[in-house]
Amino acid sequence: MKLILILLFSTSLIAAKLEKISFDDTMKFQNKELVLNGLGLRLATWFNVKVYVGGLYIEKKSQNPAEILKMTGPKYISMKFLRDVDAQSMKDAWKDSLDGKYADQIKQLQDLMKDINKGGELALGILPDKVLVRMDGKDIGSVTGKEFSNAVLNIYIGPKPPNEELKKGMLGQKVD
Repeated sequence: MKLILILLFSTSLIAAKLEKISFDDTMKFQNKELVLNGLGLRLATWFNVKVYVGGLYIEKKSQNPAEILKMTGPKYISMKFLRDVDAQSMKDAWKDSLDGKYADQIKQLQDLMKDINKGGELALGILPDKVLVRMDGKDIGSVTGKEFSNAVLNIYIGPKPPNEELKKGMLGQKVD
């Protein structure tokens, strides 16, 4: 009987893993319970260098990007880094990923970027009217704009993600 109780209790503590990086199955953000929708691997360059594991948390699981973008509740993206990434590379990535019509918001986001060490975390709390930015568990700022919030989320789950493995994984889809 004790063994059964221990097994039942311990199973609820198991977190999702990718590349030996663990993510909690649920989290609280903005007083809402969010569930881990999926985990994806960010690959860079022609050599497919592993950069980070990204996790997408939303209120209700979905594999449909359009449905997720229409959700009005908070969303949370956690990126846990597998290698050191300098601030300039992060700034360049934001500029390359976002449409030029968001020049002011891109600049604000770039100004928040710092070097990230292997094992570090960059997190984006996506709200209807702003994006909250956290590094290694500390709030470092926010960038406002309703359209901008959706544009940031669209980077990861939209038609032109940094790489398909990241998108499919965060959408909870099978990655080839």
